[in-house]
Amino acid sequence: MREVKTCYGIIKGVSYMDCYPKGNLRNCVVAEHNELVTPFGILVPMFRNNEIRRKSGKPIAFYSNGCLKNLPLQEQTLIPTSLVRRG
Repeated sequence: MREVKTCYGIIKGVSYMDCYPKGNLRNCVVAEHNELVTPFGILVPMFRNNEIRRKSGKPIAFYSNGCLKNLPLQEQTLIPTSLVRRG
């Protein structure tokens, strides 16, 4: 298993990864608990399939500039937006 450095922190337990032609991370699949520090708070990417009807191994996807494109979460998480606020 590998580690990958991103602008959201180090991603550990990478079991699969794909890169853009210039070497930037395109997507990866993780097999252990990680916490990514995002503008929306700390988010935990999916690393374990614990439900029968849930696809396992969905990748975390990034744009070529390093920003998150898709982040499947381990658990349902409330994300504060202009429509939903914490508190």
